[in-house]
Amino acid sequence: MKPVKSFYQPSGLMWIISWSWVAAIGLLSLIIQLEITHFNFWTGVTLIIFIVALVLSILRRRVYLIDERMYIGRIFYHYDSIDLRNLEAYSFGKQHRFTFTKNGHEHSYLLQNKFLEQVKTTIDGFDLERN
Repeated sequence: MKPVKSFYQPSGLMWIISWSWVAAIGLLSLIIQLEITHFNFWTGVTLIIFIVALVLSILRRRVYLIDERMYIGRIFYHYDSIDLRNLEAYSFGKQHRFTFTKNGHEHSYLLQNKFLEQVKTTIDGFDLERN
């Protein structure tokens, strides 16, 4: 099977928390710039940190579907590998949400529609419990 790749966003509170940290870094850079009327070293440093955090938050959140495994990329860590056959329970919610339980922990992600359809067709062949 040809690997399918896409982007994802964590859903629920993790989405709000992770993007709030990125926005806080950007606002810190803006506040420093407004307090000190000329562009200085600290404004540049916080602006660079903001841009790096923004790029990592977008580009490192990749998800791959290779055969029956889903690889979820983390921002600062390696990829998490999830065998779709070993899911304890799963559900497909509104707004492109894929929720599953693995090792007693519930995970919820927002996926692009084409990727979500591919995951659905892959899981439909298994005999798993659906929420």
